[in-house]
Amino acid sequence: MSQVLNVLAQLDTRAYQEYRPSLKGTSGGDSINLRLLTRLCRGFQVDGDKLTVVGDDISRHTEEILLNAVHSLQYSLGLFWSAHLALAVTSNGLDATGTAGTSVREMFVHLESVLDTKFSQWVPRYAATCPPNSHWIDASGKPKEVGEAIFASSNLQEVPVPAPCSLLSQPDKLFDDCWSTTFLSQSMAPPLKTSMLGMDEMGRRHIARLDLEYHYCCVLPEFKETVLRILHLDQQKAAVNTGANLSELMFKIFVGLQQNMSPYGQKIPVVVSASTDFLSFRAAWRMLERWGWLRAEVLVSVDTLEIAQPILDAIQLHEHDVRLVHITAVSSVWQLSYTEKELMDVIAAARRIGAVVVIDVCQAFCNIEYDFGRILQGNLEDVFIVGSCIKHGRSLEGVGWCAYDPKNSFSKELPSGWCADLTMLNFPMHEPEMKDMGTRLEGGTVANAVHTELFIKQQRLMQDMGLSITAVNQRVQTLQAHFLACLGNDANGSTAFGRVIGWRRRLLHPQARSKVLVIECMHGVSSEKLQAKLAELGFRCDSRHGKFLRLGFDLCHTEANVLCLADAISRLSKESFEKKFIQLV
Repeated sequence: MSQVLNVLAQLDTRAYQEYRPSLKGTSGGDSINLRLLTRLCRGFQVDGDKLTVVGDDISRHTEEILLNAVHSLQYSLGLFWSAHLALAVTSNGLDATGTAGTSVREMFVHLESVLDTKFSQWVPRYAATCPPNSHWIDASGKPKEVGEAIFASSNLQEVPVPAPCSLLSQPDKLFDDCWSTTFLSQSMAPPLKTSMLGMDEMGRRHIARLDLEYHYCCVLPEFKETVLRILHLDQQKAAVNTGANLSELMFKIFVGLQQNMSPYGQKIPVVVSASTDFLSFRAAWRMLERWGWLRAEVLVSVDTLEIAQPILDAIQLHEHDVRLVHITAVSSVWQLSYTEKELMDVIAAARRIGAVVVIDVCQAFCNIEYDFGRILQGNLEDVFIVGSCIKHGRSLEGVGWCAYDPKNSFSKELPSGWCADLTMLNFPMHEPEMKDMGTRLEGGTVANAVHTELFIKQQRLMQDMGLSITAVNQRVQTLQAHFLACLGNDANGSTAFGRVIGWRRRLLHPQARSKVLVIECMHGVSSEKLQAKLAELGFRCDSRHGKFLRLGFDLCHTEANVLCLADAISRLSKESFEKKFIQLV
């Protein structure tokens, strides 16, 4: 490699132009050997302090030798790409195209994919665990951290280490100003600052690649790790598959369940669900209904204190006829949230009669921290967890996912999209058997590649900054308390213009409070009109059914923001009430 680099460095650019046509695609991005080296770099996997190569038994290598070898390979390959592209620019111009029609400008994307690997991301995290060898000095009145060498060579006075400043109360450092008056609950958690994410550049990179190799080899493996980390599930026992939306994955589960109904004879299968379940389940249920299933729908009211008990009663009533139990961890309209104990009780009851459990965490994911490893007692078995990365996941649409056990009782019956097994792309005359049950649910439509990577990048940033789901949720609860205090809420959760939905549950289970606050407006106050008036004042929120005002709080808000919102609501509610009173008189 060093010899090749020397050749590139000393190459006569005029001579290069003379023999370049004879290379015919062997020197650029289509070089077979170069692509093999690139794939090898992408194949390095890291787990804690261990490094492995996909498909290779490296137990015979020592970690130190392997790490240095990987560094040397990646460094040399990066240098080769850089030197090659620099040569192409100086010889042919930045917008010139190679024999494969790829411009030099687009070829820099390949250089990035060589350098931006899991190994590259792992090394800084490993470095952070090394013992610090630095000093803090006074630099123009501000504390600054410098290394041992700089401190030793200077005459500066060492100062105490400054106290860490939490980002939880500094939204200006994380979010653009436009989000300070946005309390929409359908989007809920806005993305981090554009400058931190490079959203436009991310989209450009994916478009420039125009292939799915990077998406499947680099993005999806980290996406799976991120989702399982948030859910607290064992990486070795659970699979995470993606699709264009949550509904697609739910339909696949239900189809597989129907295909597996033959062992149950002529019994009419029953699905137990709640009246608060979201639209995705209601749409999928119609398919089961056409197949002759019965739905035992339990009613949940806004004042329900025990949301799991009606589900448990329905399971006990129908017993072994129940084949499916559907749970919405955090309901959509009212934001009623299950506790971990309630989820454990429902799952245990379903398992006793051999029923499948589907848990919709779309509104709960990255909102409330659920330890599903503890809830499921270490094993998913016939429990499927479905969700998406919109809302509290801070990403955008087009990324649905399902966490499941590839060894569940009807995994072979689960229908797969063409993305599930890329070996099928050889277009055989007959349908081959699935080689990997861990990708069985991969969608027939590829999840939005840019938004998938956006989710990963944001969650990585949040983790690096110490902003855990629980810490963010607790910060939001503080904001909600300020907001309600300004509205003058009483011990029953009632304010001057309405009452907080699920107030008693929020008091009993503070660890299971949603970041979205739902207020039922008092009689005579229309939530839709209130929403419209708030929009005129610059506040964005949403209403449901003409009487429920939903307010999504997040880290982008300060105490001042929520107090301004409360003041605006108080004034508008008072005006509405006075207007109605005058009409009655």
